[in-house]
Amino acid sequence: MLIPFQTIMITLLKTMNILGLAGSRAGLGIQYWGFGIPMAAFIYFNFMSTIPRELDESSYIDGAGTFRTYLSIIFPLLKSVTATVIVLDVMWIWNDFLLPLLMVNRSNETKTLVLAAYSFVGQFNTEWHYAMTAMVLTVLPSVIFFIVFQKNIIAGVVAGAVKG
Repeated sequence: MLIPFQTIMITLLKTMNILGLAGSRAGLGIQYWGFGIPMAAFIYFNFMSTIPRELDESSYIDGAGTFRTYLSIIFPLLKSVTATVIVLDVMWIWNDFLLPLLMVNRSNETKTLVLAAYSFVGQFNTEWHYAMTAMVLTVLPSVIFFIVFQKNIIAGVVAGAVKG
């Protein structure tokens, strides 16, 4: 998590070329999965460390095993942190430019929306009407997501700001 992507991108591209995964959506997905796991594990670990140990002990006294304790008590508590991880990862993947530019920029079938919008901007000629249309289409799902889940997002932000 501490090493910037720019320091490993050339080595990663060479490795993906050797494995035959460069230029494919599967290779891009594997890389997003690999880069997203450390942050998700960090967030989950820190959240799980705040859950009181007494919850486990009380369920054990009531006769629940380890799996039942996780399924009935711990798993429902993970809803908020799971939503946080999903939103962070989806927004990161949706808005990412550099990794898709390196990995799937070879053909029009594998380009992401951000790369498609970038293809209208050239060194000598820029087709602004196409570029702006592509940018609106790129931003539109994020805006719709916010409008639909606005109350939940605001409630989640405010819940962490109020003590007590």
